[in-house]
Amino acid sequence: MTKLHTRGFTIIELLIATIVSSIMILSILIVFIQITRYFTKGTTQVNTQKATRQAIDSITQEIQTTTGGVELPFQPSIGSPYMIFCINHRRYSYKVIPSLSSAADLNDWQDRALYVEDDLGSDVGASQTACVNGGGSNTGPKVFNPTARGKDLLGENMLIVSLILKDADGGGKQARLYRVALSVLNAPADAQASRIITVNSSSVPLCQGAAVKGSEYCGLSTLDTTIFRLNKVNY
Repeated sequence: MTKLHTRGFTIIELLIATIVSSIMILSILIVFIQITRYFTKGTTQVNTQKATRQAIDSITQEIQTTTGGVELPFQPSIGSPYMIFCINHRRYSYKVIPSLSSAADLNDWQDRALYVEDDLGSDVGASQTACVNGGGSNTGPKVFNPTARGKDLLGENMLIVSLILKDADGGGKQARLYRVALSVLNAPADAQASRIITVNSSSVPLCQGAAVKGSEYCGLSTLDTTIFRLNKVNY
């Protein structure tokens, strides 16, 4: 009768195998996390670009086709944190971006919107007075008091870094060329505290570099265009 001799693994061999397996699993996990971060970053940027495009399209298309007045952005009152502008029967309003240069400014981080009210019933683009007071009982900018006929053109966690709307030919109310430029930042409310964003010398928030943890949740999009107004209106 033949006797078989079997030999098992030693503790050292098992230890080496465990270490090698752990390294492989850890490497796969790191790659998976990086892929997820890049995917999230791409999705955030795409959503930011989409919202910016939709907002600027709303403004440019209204200017191109309107038969009414265009009142360029202005503060409705001295010291007001809002900017408003009107195009025929539409009124747009938004809050001037907070500097985010101190912890106190973080309290304003949620005050973000590009709010538009449609069909105000009169040509509120005729003058600054009409722009502020038009729309019957719905007077003043509605950033914090949405009505059934209005909506926010930006998505969640998005704010306006800068908005430029001006006549490009110096024609005033008779202008036919307009420049529209919009820059939108998409970042969570605790973005500065989490060091996801930084601010430049002009206190404008910017997304941190790719090496910063959480930066995949930050997106910045800027669009700049010049459009021709089809209908000339004389006042």
